[in-house]
Amino acid sequence: MIEAAFTLIGVVIGFLLNEIATRIREEQTEKRKVRAVRAIVNSEIEHNLELLQEFWIRVINSTKIILPATRETALAFSLIQLPLPSWDKSALKSQMQQLPMALQEQEILKIFHLYTNLAKLEAIRTSLKEAALVTQTNLGVTQDVISPNAVPFIEKVPGHWQEFENLVAEIQRSGNPLKTKGN
Repeated sequence: MIEAAFTLIGVVIGFLLNEIATRIREEQTEKRKVRAVRAIVNSEIEHNLELLQEFWIRVINSTKIILPATRETALAFSLIQLPLPSWDKSALKSQMQQLPMALQEQEILKIFHLYTNLAKLEAIRTSLKEAALVTQTNLGVTQDVISPNAVPFIEKVPGHWQEFENLVAEIQRSGNPLKTKGN
């Protein structure tokens, strides 16, 4: 009878130890998944921020003011002449189902805000580019001789350039939402 009790106690203890070990392994697996999702999305965001920084430097450095163009008009003209980086969204899309598990709600909202702002940059540039194309069509000239002093390009510049510049500043100021102060 005592042997049966010890056997039963041994089975119960073995079961409990097995359950504890299983839960520990599951927690470790979940933590690895969370770290992996964060690392993947973080890497993509860093890459996009680097592309934006490089592009912005090229826009600012390639500006040649053609009188009577204003600095703002010349910068906007440089903006449409340089190829806009293609923002990568593949990592974010591939990890979409894992985001709620891996990230806090505020981090997710900040990430989507960043990607929305990157899309706005594309839309503003496209609008300026379209205005330049309308101008060149109206003037009957080729793209090579389009002037930053032409209308309707000039009409779009003040609002569009300011919005573009403000978005770039906001993105740079906010930085990577997954970057902690210690990283």
